[in-house]
Amino acid sequence: MPILACLCSAPPPPPLRGPAQSASRQPPCSVGAPRPQLVSFAEMAVGCVVIFATCLTTAAYVLSNLNQFRKR
Repeated sequence: MPILACLCSAPPPPPLRGPAQSASRQPPCSVGAPRPQLVSFAEMAVGCVVIFATCLTTAAYVLSNLNQFRKR
């Protein structure tokens, strides 16, 4: 019997159940794309404080030394 006939006459595999079934319905991801990670509240708070302090410190330095900058 030819190999192709043997493969075609084989019964189909049983349907998937459980988590494997829900995972198989998701669209495939591109090969190099990383999965997005959730940011915790602490990380978000630290990031906001750092950005705010950086902008505020720079502006405060310029405003406090404005007379010196005008003299130059």
